[in-house]
Amino acid sequence: MAYVDLNPVRAAIAQTPEESDFTSIQQRIKALAGAKKAQQLQPAKILPFTGYKPHGKPGSGLPFKLFDYLNLVEYTGRCVREDKRGFIPPDIKPLFTRLNINEQDWLDVVKDFNRHFISAAGSPEKLSRWAEKTGRKWCATHQSLHLYSNLYTE
Repeated sequence: MAYVDLNPVRAAIAQTPEESDFTSIQQRIKALAGAKKAQQLQPAKILPFTGYKPHGKPGSGLPFKLFDYLNLVEYTGRCVREDKRGFIPPDIKPLFTRLNINEQDWLDVVKDFNRHFISAAGSPEKLSRWAEKTGRKWCATHQSLHLYSNLYTE
């Protein structure tokens, strides 16, 4: 799967996976970048990553974690191979930096989503509107997590 997702990069048609048209990784990155809630982290039209479960019944998705797969494709795409024309150039920033995602905070949120967002997730402004619309007096925010590094200044 990573081989197919990297075909446009290896053929020097695209520099990065997110520029690789008609690939599942491009669809996954677009879904991730546009996600408003945890259920939207992966596109609905392709098989989702569900993580590896060593015991019990296998899940209905791919037994790998989404972020692990994104990292695998990113690192593999950076490898220079003599038999391939293209690779992700060294001057291009890492994927999570390109998407303006603080990787560690994002992993913490995804891992403990319900602890951070009991009933809603979004920017403080959108959470405020949601609280007003649903008759709540307040709604906790996740601003301290710095998920999107370009949205918060310290």
